[in-house]
Amino acid sequence: MKEKSQALRKRKEKRDKKASLSNNMKALPPSTPPPDGDEDPFRRTKKLFGGMIQDIKKRYPRYFSDLKDGFHFQILASILFIYFACVSGAIAFGGILGNSVS
Repeated sequence: MKEKSQALRKRKEKRDKKASLSNNMKALPPSTPPPDGDEDPFRRTKKLFGGMIQDIKKRYPRYFSDLKDGFHFQILASILFIYFACVSGAIAFGGILGNSVS
């Protein structure tokens, strides 16, 4: 009895999920151009490094936060892991190359 009710509940949840997804897809507006405040990043500026300068101006308020987030413990641990993973291969193959050349 319990298995049937669970199966019915799962089927109903699946049906509801599909219905909500289809409703969300219908509610999306057709593609519209970006608002005036957002400029197209691929538009030519006719200046040397104009697009890069615009990008820096747009992202400047978040730079400190990005740097601060880079010093999180998990980020530093992953950086050290990748560094030593790369260095160990270079040392091993360097040792093999040194033995074969001599």
